[in-house]
Amino acid sequence: MLRSLAELGSVSPADFSLSVHHALAGLLSIATGSRKGHTALAAGDDTFGYGLIEASMCLAENPDEPVLVVHYDEPLPEIYSELEPQSVPASVVAMLLGAAQGQDDIEIEAIPPAPGASVSALSAEFAAFLRSNEREGSAKGERFTWVWRRA
Repeated sequence: MLRSLAELGSVSPADFSLSVHHALAGLLSIATGSRKGHTALAAGDDTFGYGLIEASMCLAENPDEPVLVVHYDEPLPEIYSELEPQSVPASVVAMLLGAAQGQDDIEIEAIPPAPGASVSALSAEFAAFLRSNEREGSAKGERFTWVWRRA
């Protein structure tokens, strides 16, 4: 879109309509006829962690209503490589979360990261944790190290 703006002086409304953070959630809502709300988050490398917190707060507010968490991320296009010195691989995770049933409880903690630790793909690390039998897992975001524990 920026290249089009620079070269042509305008941007197609069709191109712009899918560039906002909540566009896909809006399209899914329209396609399924859902009138339920959705939240779009953009918190850099910590977005997935904050998404889990948002989902847990939604569940705390209404435990009978499952929460769909969809996280998608991909590296910036090559033209922006100087803005993103460290690139994580493209990833997508979708989870339907419900109120914990005792053994399914997972605690989330955000702690200051260790100096020099490299950023990891939070969603991929969390998915690996869920598939494992480990009691605890973690991944480093931009602002926090996210720790997940089975309660």
